[in-house]
Amino acid sequence: MLVALFAASCDASVPAVQRSSPVDDVPMISVLNEPQKFNAVRLRLRGICRIEFEGNALYLNREAHADRNAKQAIWLRLGWPVTPDVQKLDGREVIVEGTFDAAAKGHMGVFAGSLIDVQGLTLAERLR
Repeated sequence: MLVALFAASCDASVPAVQRSSPVDDVPMISVLNEPQKFNAVRLRLRGICRIEFEGNALYLNREAHADRNAKQAIWLRLGWPVTPDVQKLDGREVIVEGTFDAAAKGHMGVFAGSLIDVQGLTLAERLR
């Protein structure tokens, strides 16, 4: 029991995400600001998608997408080539589900982290 208490207190610097479901809907800015807090957590994120060879990523907003600001983007581990349905999402606002890996920084190590085991990459519905 003492070992369990010690192990639990070792990583007290980063509080664990409280999970209400198997997938957490999280604002992307939260993940960008505190990547270690979301490490190994299954997330559903919304952002602007870029689909290109060695550049699949989810960007925080249209400005970050246009500027290719990788500090405001999360690498999408999709593999290559992608299907035509995925290719059609390039430049569009999407919702994507995957497991966040704070240590995996994507191609050339320039992204804020990666979404691995990506599923559910879909066009976001406009709410108006």
